[in-house]
Amino acid sequence: MGIPKATRQRFYSAVGKPAEAIFPITFAAEPGLATGLTDGEVEGFYTMVLGQAPLLEL
Repeated sequence: MGIPKATRQRFYSAVGKPAEAIFPITFAAEPGLATGLTDGEVEGFYTMVLGQAPLLEL
């Protein structure tokens, strides 16, 4: 489940950077352009299974 390790490694290779240079990714919407969640941080790739805590994978 989730994104296979080999696929993640190909992504990092294609980008030319290690996970530590890509994550965390922070984002924010311009005030007034959105409602609800408008900012946050993505720490890596996540695997989510109903009823379980998200699993972070770099």
